[in-house]
Amino acid sequence: MQMKLESKEEEYKQALEAAKAQAFEEGKAEGAKEAEEQVQAEHSDMVKQFSTSVETLEKSAQEFSTSIAGIKEELIHAAIDIAKEVILVELSENSNQIVTTLTQDLLTQIQSSSEVTIKVNPQDKVALEQSLGTLENVKIISDNAVSNGGVVILSDAGNIDGDIMKRFERVKTAALGK
Repeated sequence: MQMKLESKEEEYKQALEAAKAQAFEEGKAEGAKEAEEQVQAEHSDMVKQFSTSVETLEKSAQEFSTSIAGIKEELIHAAIDIAKEVILVELSENSNQIVTTLTQDLLTQIQSSSEVTIKVNPQDKVALEQSLGTLENVKIISDNAVSNGGVVILSDAGNIDGDIMKRFERVKTAALGK
């Protein structure tokens, strides 16, 4: 009986050890499962935070691009306004030099013409006549419709409107893309 008892006791010890080992393995598996779930949850939160950060950065980049485009447009307008003011000052102070230089430049475009009529503002006529001298096929006439510093050339090769402010407006239109 004692042996039976010892044998049973040994069986219970082995059963207890087996139960402990099984419980340990089950606990270990449950702990691993919980840890994996926790890691997955943390990973999911981090991905969500990263995604939110990326969206915020993309929005900021878009706002920055829009701001840069607006600033660029404002700078172009400011530069054009400044250029216009400079042109007006130069026209008021140096219209004779401007009309002379512009006329000489435009005459090179119509060198083959046999008959040329140059219309200039009355204030610029004398300076242009002195600058060009007497050319056989060129006639200079005063015209109040031509602005200071501007020139209109009429020829058999074609007509050229060298009005400074009209040229400025063409440049402005080209710069603004309108």
